[in-house]
Amino acid sequence: MKKSPTASSLALLRAAGWFAVDVTGYQHPSVWAAICRKLGRPEAAAFPPKRDLLGIFDILAFRPNATLAVQATSAANMAARRKKMLAAPGLPVVLAAGWLVELHGWHHDGRLRQQHWNRTSGQPDPVVSIERPTLRRRAASAD
Repeated sequence: MKKSPTASSLALLRAAGWFAVDVTGYQHPSVWAAICRKLGRPEAAAFPPKRDLLGIFDILAFRPNATLAVQATSAANMAARRKKMLAAPGLPVVLAAGWLVELHGWHHDGRLRQQHWNRTSGQPDPVVSIERPTLRRRAASAD
């Protein structure tokens, strides 16, 4: 079974030693049902949309003295997500707070394209392509 971009990024970050959590949530069902009724689409109430943290982040990852916010998507959708991130009012705030920001774009064959945000300028650095990142399992501790 193919993993979602968010699941792939979570696995990558955890393998690299980050404490990573999925921070997406769903619109409250009663609120979404009211919106659907108002739009004349009551059948859509069964499928509430996902909501990203600050409208742009899927994952928060932590290490001592570091916080990383990640938007995970397909490689084909990176340009649209980059545009969305640059337009979001929360991006300059998290960069000013010292957070690291990355955009992960996953190919169907497991290759990753990664983009980092420059905390000084607030603009994205050039995209980096990574050929099939290796996810090493942590060695079991010998007791």
